[in-house]
Amino acid sequence: MECAGLGAVTPSIPAGSIARDGTFVAGQVQARIGGTSATVVSAALKAGPVGVYVLHIIVPADAPPGGSVPLEIRVGERVSAMVSIAIQ
Repeated sequence: MECAGLGAVTPSIPAGSIARDGTFVAGQVQARIGGTSATVVSAALKAGPVGVYVLHIIVPADAPPGGSVPLEIRVGERVSAMVSIAIQ
């Protein structure tokens, strides 16, 4: 998934700079899908656009199916607004 606002990255780059591959979120990223913990495989700035992060998340086998399953991202103590995803 793509998102914004995940905070500091490593290696550090100046705000507003274009990221290169290998620029990862510095904090611990966690995800919950339908209230179930999901594995975050990677969380990094997307190479090219400014301020766009890419998360690779494994949907847990016991996540509830449906057209509007809540997804929450947490970095350290900061929690995202809830968004919905579809799971078959």
